[in-house]
Amino acid sequence: VELVKTMKDDIESLLDLEEVVSSAFLRDKVLLGELFQKAGRKELEFLVNSGVTFGFFLGVIQMILWIMFPNEWVLPVGGALVGYLTNWVAIKLIFDPVEPTKVGPFVMQGLFEKRQVEVSAEFSEFLAQRVLTSPKLLLEIVNGRKRDNFQAMVRKAVPGAVPDDVCTCAANALGKLSLLPREHPLHVYVDGTLNLQATLNKRLCKLSSAEFENLLHPVFEEDELTLIVAGGVLGAAAGALQMAFGWGGPSQLGAVAAVVGAGAGAGTGMAVAKSAVLLPPQAVKAIGRCVQALGGALRVAGRLALGPRRGRWSLQRQLQQPQRELRRI
Repeated sequence: VELVKTMKDDIESLLDLEEVVSSAFLRDKVLLGELFQKAGRKELEFLVNSGVTFGFFLGVIQMILWIMFPNEWVLPVGGALVGYLTNWVAIKLIFDPVEPTKVGPFVMQGLFEKRQVEVSAEFSEFLAQRVLTSPKLLLEIVNGRKRDNFQAMVRKAVPGAVPDDVCTCAANALGKLSLLPREHPLHVYVDGTLNLQATLNKRLCKLSSAEFENLLHPVFEEDELTLIVAGGVLGAAAGALQMAFGWGGPSQLGAVAAVVGAGAGAGTGMAVAKSAVLLPPQAVKAIGRCVQALGGALRVAGRLALGPRRGRWSLQRQLQQPQRELRRI
């Protein structure tokens, strides 16, 4: 009992908490995704919902460019820029500005920094329940870089008459206790006594906005690129579909389609990007195969929609392709 209380008072001499957490995330990417979903839930909702607004206004710019340069390439290139910039701006607003900054009558601050107290509570709860558990902590304490400090702590906790070899064996024996189920009374006692969730929450809340951003931002940096690139790719795909269906001629319908398609492409880009981050890899692959199949069907439909002559040519080409393959075999 006294040993556990001593460990609680001087936990930093026994554990490098930052190393334990980062190692856990490197070993298990799914764990990082779950943390992203839990702590960044509201920020992800902002990413998706902002697609309609940002996508529309950037789509208006695309429409103006299309009117000035009525070329087909404006649609996919403009769609890619709309999707890319929409996600980039939304992600910048999540973390920047770090400190409260007055812009006219408004006070701007990154969404994560603005929710520091709430995010700290969710972050601490997740780490205490999934990463910094008693079995994992005991294993790290006994086998980690600071195991000599733990053995010295055990030496101080037992009577001086006990030989050093016995103290060393007792310290190493704790490593075997880490194999016990987490519901074991020992682990329940250690978790309750150390109470790392409260300790982490208290320290996170005391961090300055800059320190808080430096702590959390690297956790999500890897997924930022996925979100931004996915928005650009899907925005370009939306523009390509406009070309396939002939929504690009010098007509009012084409102009309206440019705006609507750009906005829809940006919003869809963020929705799918969110799914790519949160869904299991198997589900993402399955969705990718469905999107590829749908894209093939839309290309055929687009050629048919361009006119009777081009439609018949496209259909004939689609029907002749299997025949050529059979002759080659």
